Amino acid sequence: LQPKIDIEKNRVIGAEGLIRWNHPKQGILSPFYFIPYAEKSGLISEIDKYVLTYAFKLLKNWQNNELLKDLILSINISANE
Repeated sequence: LQPKIDIEKNRVIGAEGLIRWNHPKQGILSPFYFIPYAEKSGLISEIDKYVLTYAFKLLKNWQNNELLKDLILSINISANE
Protein backbone atom coordinates (compact mmCIF):
# COMPACT_ATOMS: atom_id res chain seq x y z
CA LEU A 1 0.00 0.00 0.00
CA GLN A 2 1.08 3.52 -0.74
CA PRO A 3 -0.08 6.17 1.73
CA LYS A 4 -2.22 9.11 0.60
CA ILE A 5 -1.32 12.21 2.58
CA ASP A 6 -3.13 15.49 3.15
CA ILE A 7 -0.15 17.87 2.94
CA GLU A 8 -2.08 20.79 4.42
CA LYS A 9 -2.94 18.83 7.58
CA ASN A 10 0.20 16.67 7.44
CA ARG A 11 -1.66 13.42 8.03
CA VAL A 12 -2.42 10.16 6.29
CA ILE A 13 -5.95 10.15 4.85
CA GLY A 14 -5.89 6.86 3.03
CA ALA A 15 -3.93 4.47 0.90
CA GLU A 16 -3.71 3.27 -2.66
CA GLY A 17 -3.42 -0.43 -3.34
CA LEU A 18 -0.70 -1.13 -5.88
CA ILE A 19 -0.46 -4.63 -7.34
CA ARG A 20 2.91 -6.01 -8.32
CA TRP A 21 4.00 -9.37 -9.72
CA ASN A 22 6.94 -11.09 -8.09
CA HIS A 23 8.26 -12.77 -11.24
CA PRO A 24 10.52 -15.74 -10.50
CA LYS A 25 13.34 -14.50 -12.76
CA GLN A 26 12.76 -10.76 -13.25
CA GLY A 27 11.79 -9.85 -9.69
CA ILE A 28 9.09 -7.31 -8.85
CA LEU A 29 7.20 -6.08 -11.94
CA SER A 30 4.82 -3.13 -12.12
CA PRO A 31 1.37 -3.56 -13.69
CA PHE A 32 2.67 -1.83 -16.80
CA TYR A 33 4.46 -5.07 -17.71
CA PHE A 34 1.78 -7.66 -17.02
CA ILE A 35 -1.72 -6.14 -17.08
CA PRO A 36 -1.92 -5.89 -20.91
CA TYR A 37 -1.12 -9.61 -21.16
CA ALA A 38 -3.61 -10.45 -18.43
CA GLU A 39 -6.31 -8.51 -20.29
CA LYS A 40 -5.55 -10.25 -23.59
CA SER A 41 -5.49 -13.70 -22.01
CA GLY A 42 -8.65 -13.25 -19.93
CA LEU A 43 -6.79 -13.59 -16.63
CA ILE A 44 -7.60 -10.01 -15.68
CA SER A 45 -10.92 -11.08 -14.15
CA GLU A 46 -9.09 -13.32 -11.68
CA ILE A 47 -6.61 -10.56 -10.85
CA ASP A 48 -9.41 -8.03 -10.29
CA LYS A 49 -11.31 -10.54 -8.13
CA TYR A 50 -8.19 -11.11 -6.01
CA VAL A 51 -7.54 -7.37 -5.63
CA LEU A 52 -11.14 -6.60 -4.65
CA THR A 53 -11.30 -9.48 -2.16
CA TYR A 54 -8.07 -8.36 -0.52
CA ALA A 55 -9.17 -4.71 -0.47
CA PHE A 56 -12.52 -5.47 1.15
CA LYS A 57 -10.86 -7.60 3.84
CA LEU A 58 -8.41 -4.78 4.51
CA LEU A 59 -11.21 -2.21 4.75
CA LYS A 60 -13.10 -4.45 7.18
CA ASN A 61 -10.02 -4.58 9.40
CA TRP A 62 -9.67 -0.81 9.19
CA GLN A 63 -13.30 -0.31 10.24
CA ASN A 64 -12.59 -2.27 13.43
CA ASN A 65 -9.62 -0.02 14.32
CA GLU A 66 -10.42 3.40 15.76
CA LEU A 67 -7.25 4.95 14.29
CA LEU A 68 -7.84 3.58 10.77
CA LYS A 69 -11.62 3.53 10.38
CA ASP A 70 -11.85 6.83 8.44
CA LEU A 71 -9.08 6.06 5.94
CA ILE A 72 -9.98 5.80 2.27
CA LEU A 73 -8.64 2.95 0.16
CA SER A 74 -8.19 3.51 -3.57
CA ILE A 75 -7.74 0.62 -5.96
CA ASN A 76 -7.50 0.29 -9.71
CA ILE A 77 -9.25 -2.41 -11.64
CA SER A 78 -9.22 -3.14 -15.33
CA ALA A 79 -11.28 -0.85 -17.54
CA ASN A 80 -12.08 -3.98 -19.55
CA GLU A 81 -13.99 -5.38 -16.60
